[in-house]
Amino acid sequence: KLLSTHENLHESNQIQCAGVSHDGRIVVTGAEDGLVCVWRVSKDGPRGSRRLRLEKALCAHTAKVTCLRVSQPYMMIASGSDDCTVIIWDLSSLSFVRQLPDFPVPISAIYINDLTGEIATAAGTVLAVWSINGDCLAVANTSQLPSDSVLSVTGSTSSDWLETSWYVTGHQSGAVKVWRMIHCTDPVSAESKTSSSNRTGGLNLGDQVPEYKLILHKVLKFH
Repeated sequence: KLLSTHENLHESNQIQCAGVSHDGRIVVTGAEDGLVCVWRVSKDGPRGSRRLRLEKALCAHTAKVTCLRVSQPYMMIASGSDDCTVIIWDLSSLSFVRQLPDFPVPISAIYINDLTGEIATAAGTVLAVWSINGDCLAVANTSQLPSDSVLSVTGSTSSDWLETSWYVTGHQSGAVKVWRMIHCTDPVSAESKTSSSNRTGGLNLGDQVPEYKLILHKVLKFH
């Protein structure tokens, strides 16, 4: 059932992505104008239809917003842009929290694990996982083909007794790849040899060395 339709939320700029809070009370949109707009949903429209009231337009990106994710358990919004940046916003105060280190190419997908607060980002063929504090936990080059970009990313949020984090990427080629994130001290990690150039995926991490590795578990080729 269609509850409501909303037009011109970013004036004449096309909306590129949207997210919603778990309770359905907040909708967040990202558009060509580089703005991340936070809307409160109310049911006081005619015949119980939804109205959107602008809470705040968040400004920091300098190019179109390509992807975003809302995490109510961690009260944050993560947004990615064609300006090669990922920005973390506070969902309660609607303010800038931090920017992750610059990426070499535009951001194509973002995912927040509502169980752990980990943030997964995709830019080109590079998949990276970050802590809620902005530390890079793991990074991997997902494909040998530069054209096989990651277009979507998700993860598992099963109960936290599971010691392993799992992430899944969807690719330009139609492949779906399943990744297991393991600590560098894990014996399986020692078997997986990674060159130093691939270890950071072109990200400028300074002195930071990721504590975990992303190991390719399976490739699903049906699309």
